[in-house]
Amino acid sequence: MADPAERAARRFGRLKHLKPVASSLGWAIGESDGRKLMAFGGANTVAYWRFPEQHVAIVVLTNLQGSDPHGLAGEIARRYFSSRSAP
Repeated sequence: MADPAERAARRFGRLKHLKPVASSLGWAIGESDGRKLMAFGGANTVAYWRFPEQHVAIVVLTNLQGSDPHGLAGEIARRYFSSRSAP
């Protein structure tokens, strides 16, 4: 049986790059590309990602059922962090 963080990550949808390590009050807590990540979502229309050590939060809100807000949040994070590390 999966631990609570894995169940929460699966419930969010396609969080392939999130490696859950723990959960707290509905939050999936893990890492994304080596950065600590707290993620929360609901009804496949909301994604809230927080990178506490980098002081960055990403919020995706949509009213389109079947959309992938976590996929979009992951793409936003990837682009943001890659632009910050560029010379």
